[in-house]
Amino acid sequence: MARIGSTIIRHTSFKKIKTYYDALKEAGYLVPENALIILVCDGVHILNVPVYKPFQFVDSIKYGTMTIPIKRLYGKQNGLKPRY
Repeated sequence: MARIGSTIIRHTSFKKIKTYYDALKEAGYLVPENALIILVCDGVHILNVPVYKPFQFVDSIKYGTMTIPIKRLYGKQNGLKPRY
């Protein structure tokens, strides 16, 4: 289970999520399939990530003026780790 924005995604629905697009769509956000998003993980911004990339847990997703927090409700957070 996960919380994307204010929506809780149950285990059965979460099995279908493969990309960031799928996650945002399941949470009710309308994002074009070719959009670029910004991922925020541990305060580090990862710019211009296409929404068709495989989904990983991060602190939040920024698209346009929206900041969409993401939280795993069970287990470790284990998001992207910044590469220096």
